Amino acid sequence: MASARGGVFLRGAAQIITNNPMVRDKYEGKLDISFIDGKYIDVLKLTRDKVHQGFRVMSHPLAGSIKPNETPYRSVIVMSGSSLDHESLMIIEDSILAHEKFSSGKQMPRWSGSILSDFQVIDYHLIDSAVESMTTSGAFYL
Repeated sequence: MASARGGVFLRGAAQIITNNPMVRDKYEGKLDISFIDGKYIDVLKLTRDKVHQGFRVMSHPLAGSIKPNETPYRSVIVMSGSSLDHESLMIIEDSILAHEKFSSGKQMPRWSGSILSDFQVIDYHLIDSAVESMTTSGAFYL
């Protein structure tokens, strides 16, 4: 499929794993999306599953300066590969451990709708920047 930039869309090569509806809505039909109707930790666990299937982590699961126990939204880009990428495995396992450390015995604050919307926007901008960087570098085309 040709894109507006004249590139070839590499469906199946790059994938966004997210629980953020704003990210899903922006990239649905442009990249493969694994949308999770769940929590931040669920995004991390699916990312780990993908790494075990040979995917590489292309955007850091702990990007941004918001602690995992403070935001309910996370998006991660993975790229298909041919074998287990040990660096990606270390990144995602360390991210899961960090999430558990920050979340241990703590409840997610009960954020208002406007604050939840703000967290969606923050995650959206982080992943949008990562996608832009990867398309500029030629990692994939939209």
